[in-house]
Amino acid sequence: MNIKGIHVALVTPFNDDYSVDYDALVKLIEFQLENGINKFVVCGSTGEGTLLTNDERRKLTDCAIDVVAGRGLVGVGCSSGSIDEAISLMSLASDCHADFALVAPPYYIKPTQDGIVGFYKELSRRINIPIIAYNIPGRVSVNMQLETLLKISKIRNIVGLKDATTHFDVMSQLASQSGEFAILSGDDLTFPASLMYGSSGTISAIANYCPKLIIEFFNLWKSGHTALLPDIVRKLEIVSRGASVVSNPIPLKYLLSKTGLIKNILRLPLLPLTQAQTEIVDTIISSS
Repeated sequence: MNIKGIHVALVTPFNDDYSVDYDALVKLIEFQLENGINKFVVCGSTGEGTLLTNDERRKLTDCAIDVVAGRGLVGVGCSSGSIDEAISLMSLASDCHADFALVAPPYYIKPTQDGIVGFYKELSRRINIPIIAYNIPGRVSVNMQLETLLKISKIRNIVGLKDATTHFDVMSQLASQSGEFAILSGDDLTFPASLMYGSSGTISAIANYCPKLIIEFFNLWKSGHTALLPDIVRKLEIVSRGASVVSNPIPLKYLLSKTGLIKNILRLPLLPLTQAQTEIVDTIISSS
């Protein structure tokens, strides 16, 4: 299984009554496939995963796998504040025949570095599904250090890392010392720069909105055709800034609603953009 390249962290579309809009999910996945993206993550933070029931998570995963139909990979966000719940979510993903689970260290409790290693060892021992570890200190409150990441990279069936930091010195050292361990950027704004420090792709939120652009950039980077990169990078940066005016996926759902792919509906405690925030996003995006 090759997890390198461009993944999209799919939003979860909702109907007016806040139920999951599976028809819109199908359209969104087909839109991604038509524009060159064939790796997907459902039920992550971009997908409001912590606001979904287990039944919804199962149906979302089944729906995504059915639509992709062997044309790519489907992973499931399985992060939790509890190791037992994370294992339960991973078991659900495994039962659905997902290709991998994306799992951050437990949030809120602020584990130690040794505790993080122990956490991933236990996941590996308990559930036989490939795991992408997730370093996202903004949501977990703990940053995984280089020594920790190197230990994790050697754990059975942990196949890669999604890194939402900008610690490129750590990324570079990890890439040089961890062999085929895949490092995926988790920060849209700095994804282009991360490629120079050892990342081999990204799990992207903005790819929901601009899949063709991010695929074009990545293909040009891989082929060494760098003359066109500055203009594409500028456009990606503009979308990234627009999509980060407030917490993800609030601006992203607004942008997607303008394309007609989904409705601009989120679950509490997330709320749609205010009028003032909408104007800021529109101003940023219009500069592209």
